[in-house]
Amino acid sequence: MPAKRRKAQRSVRRRAAHTLLGCCAAACLSFAAAGVVFNLPMVLPALTVEAGSALPALPDFLYWHFRTAAFTADPALTVDMATPGEYPLAIHAGLRDYDTLLRVVDTTPPQGDAKNARRYTTQTLAPEELVENITDVTAVAVAWAGPAPDLRVPGHQRAGITLTDTSGNATVLTAEVEVVLDDVPPVISGVQELAVKAGGSVQYRQGVTVTDNDDPDVKLQVDNTGVNLNLEGDYSIVYFAEDAAGNRTEVPTVLHVLRPTLEEATEEVVNAEADAVLAAILRDGMSQYEQAQAIFDWVYGSIANIGEPPKTTWVEGAYRGLFDHKGDCWVYAMTSKVLLTRAGIPNMDIKMENPRRLHYWNLIDIGEGWHHFDANHWYTGWKGFYKTDAEVAGYSRTHGNSHDYIREDYPPIV
Repeated sequence: MPAKRRKAQRSVRRRAAHTLLGCCAAACLSFAAAGVVFNLPMVLPALTVEAGSALPALPDFLYWHFRTAAFTADPALTVDMATPGEYPLAIHAGLRDYDTLLRVVDTTPPQGDAKNARRYTTQTLAPEELVENITDVTAVAVAWAGPAPDLRVPGHQRAGITLTDTSGNATVLTAEVEVVLDDVPPVISGVQELAVKAGGSVQYRQGVTVTDNDDPDVKLQVDNTGVNLNLEGDYSIVYFAEDAAGNRTEVPTVLHVLRPTLEEATEEVVNAEADAVLAAILRDGMSQYEQAQAIFDWVYGSIANIGEPPKTTWVEGAYRGLFDHKGDCWVYAMTSKVLLTRAGIPNMDIKMENPRRLHYWNLIDIGEGWHHFDANHWYTGWKGFYKTDAEVAGYSRTHGNSHDYIREDYPPIV
């Protein structure tokens, strides 16, 4: 047979074979789409991915594309791509469901940057202090890779740090540690005794400095916790500083809080002095009656009935009683007022006023209604503690109407 004819026949046979194969393939795909499978796998039995990567798409689980294939449940609801593990899934393809397994594995070691450090022989050092910018999909433990630096030995040392994630992947970093011996404490200069009028303010750090041989950031501190700038007295204060190596310096001194003049007195100063008096005369567990009695006794026994100062503000009246310990009924009443108020006892000012005479005293209510509280010194020796209105009225009638107040100006008095 001529060569040309044989070549033509071979070409015809190849075209016929290709056509037959194409028909078979098309038929297989058609059957597969209809759920008829000729023992060919359609869904991967398992798929392995790296933790921290994106959730695989459906085609990643298929041997070939199925237009109608779908997960039976949204894998995003059950799969945590940041947590290594095995996650069962199901895929519907054709006429049936297929089981598959998503394996999330962690084979990537943690990443981080070594950080050099400088420490004193008096300090400590943890491996976490020598690393920064740690990144990993899971939690990372930091530990020494070998012996920890010996901070008892001054000089430069190399330290290994191991970063290990929860899957056991590890990275080793190396950092430099400079160990410094510093046993020289800071130096505090310029400390002197201080003085201020009660109610004033103090610039504790003015003229005082601190320096250190190694620590440029050493801070000057002042312990003035016992100071009451509103209360006259001598107070201990301490200047101190501690450098980074733990060396500490303390310098004590005294702050003199001086008695203010009458013109310099403030409500805060008077209140502070009243608090000091109360601290001395009141005890825990006292009833309000007992507290009021103690206040009356102090005012009556501590203030001399001398002079007749101007009746300006209650602060000045209380100042004269608390600091000068002398005055008239106005001073007695205003001193009683501040002590009763600071003790938490409800009180009210009351006065008798006529063209010939003025008299001031107080009212208190300790739960039994308003009673008279008159700590003034009377020449008769009469004491006006916790008196009823009838008792005061009886004394007033026989002593020149000493307490003849305008009843409409005050609440009912027992």
